[in-house]
Amino acid sequence: MELIFMLIKSPVIIISLVIFIVFKLFPPKEINHFYGYRTSNSMKSPHHWAYAQKYSVNVALVITSILLLCQILVFSFFGSSTVTDLMLIGVWLIGVIMMIYKTEKKLKAFDNSHNTNHKI
Repeated sequence: MELIFMLIKSPVIIISLVIFIVFKLFPPKEINHFYGYRTSNSMKSPHHWAYAQKYSVNVALVITSILLLCQILVFSFFGSSTVTDLMLIGVWLIGVIMMIYKTEKKLKAFDNSHNTNHKI
């Protein structure tokens, strides 16, 4: 029960996981500036958009799930403190950066594969 209270006290990872689940269940259908994975590469075309939405949310769900397990382990062994909370937020930021990096890398590969298919 104490673990649940610690997770509620530091909800960044849980809230992120819920948001990514919502993105997975209700992905944005059309390119927009409000909802979804929005970068210049993802907004190049409807094909890029759809690919980026699927890929980024899958990566984000994996990373966030691993982070939630790490958070549970850290809280179980060390409890919740300012140091552990800041450490977990730092690791969460690294996870977000990893998700963006991996998605952009895949979008470039996606772009290259589509450009080579259309050459004569």
